[in-house]
Amino acid sequence: MMKNPIFHTLLMFLNVANLLAQTGVGIYDFSTIPQTNLENPAYSTLKQGHVSIPLLGNQQVFAGSSGATAYDVFAKNAIPFNEKLQTAVYNMNSDDTFLMQQQSELINIGYQYQDYYLSFGIYEEGLLYSNFPSGLSKLFYEGTSYLDKKYAIDGYKTQSNLTTVYHFGAQKQWNADTNVGIRIKIYNQGFDARVTGATGQIFTSNGTDNLYRYTLEDANINVHTSGIVLDNYDVVDQNYVVKNILISGNKGLGFDLGFTRNYESNWYLSSSLLDLGFIAHTKNAKNYSAKGTYTTEGIELQFDAQNPEYYWRKLETEFIENVNYQETDKAYFTLRPIQWNTLLMKKLNKRRLAECANMSNNQTERDYRAAWGVFSKIQIYNKSIFPTASVFYEHYFGNFLDVRASYSANRFSYTNLGAVASFTIWKINLYTSVDNILGLTNLAKTNSADVQFGLNIIW
Repeated sequence: MMKNPIFHTLLMFLNVANLLAQTGVGIYDFSTIPQTNLENPAYSTLKQGHVSIPLLGNQQVFAGSSGATAYDVFAKNAIPFNEKLQTAVYNMNSDDTFLMQQQSELINIGYQYQDYYLSFGIYEEGLLYSNFPSGLSKLFYEGTSYLDKKYAIDGYKTQSNLTTVYHFGAQKQWNADTNVGIRIKIYNQGFDARVTGATGQIFTSNGTDNLYRYTLEDANINVHTSGIVLDNYDVVDQNYVVKNILISGNKGLGFDLGFTRNYESNWYLSSSLLDLGFIAHTKNAKNYSAKGTYTTEGIELQFDAQNPEYYWRKLETEFIENVNYQETDKAYFTLRPIQWNTLLMKKLNKRRLAECANMSNNQTERDYRAAWGVFSKIQIYNKSIFPTASVFYEHYFGNFLDVRASYSANRFSYTNLGAVASFTIWKINLYTSVDNILGLTNLAKTNSADVQFGLNIIW
């Protein structure tokens, strides 16, 4: 149970690191991988149907860093740890961001029905996002060594949640050159926690009744949670966790939209807009806010090492009594993280008509052996925008192997080399995607990492 999180947020501020994940083109519009229709619902698979191997169909984990890496702080060298920590803290600011995402597919099924390719699936995803609390980190490092120096808490944003997504998609060939697609999503969110607004500043000055005066000035902090506070009779066991994550969490609705189009001279364009949706947080919703100015020169409390909880509870009580603190059960709504993808590709080494005689009429069927292109992705997390641009080359080795190599750049990394390989033997499809290959050689020094793989049956 979370109790008075405003107070605890000010004391600990979540011990935020500064990681950020930004992936490149990956499996987007990758012809032999069924899960590509999750990236673009308009893109057609090459077969009549597919089914993923349960819990192995699509597994993905990615994270990275826009600022200091683990090596910057924990490297074994002659530089003292405190000096390395200080350098890391002072080299970062509130624009540095932490983002970790994990996705685990439970099932994914697709089937060609008349003019439509229909698909259904379930996947679970986790999100942890935060920007770096620069002011509070410096306060934590410096303590009260600088009088009258104000440490701002403005602009701090964080969110963490765990969501299960039930989705149904339909792809149709609109005309000879164009495909369109839509995917409907039902969200079941097991828990959510977020700081949506934090303004104010903290500083130390000379006191009147005591040596120092501590001030929290013009604070305005808002915290929202759902699915975390438990009833008195709730028993948290495996069944409770599974039920809450898969079925009985907070519900929401969303859509994915996409299109693909072939042009003359073997040019190809596609775009998709993912997670246009919301979640209504009505179950175990809690909202906490604190607004105002709080000043203390110390309170007459004796710290008892045998019972430290008493000291902190008394300090917490004094804080609440002097700040406009409110706690409500009001439901709240959140928007899903939106993603916009666009790909432009030039097909190379067009296959001869004789080789394509047995191919279906689907306009996305592979009629070329190689291609190069450019790709862009814009992701929006909590009103923060993260763009990525990629160039790629792919080659098709018959019916067995399909590979893609890519280079991606964003404001966090300019050396992001990626690769995708899809193997198809009989009806078994195995694929793997790795981003920032150079960084994987030493994870402690890397700013980002992304690994994805899956196993499917196709026919």
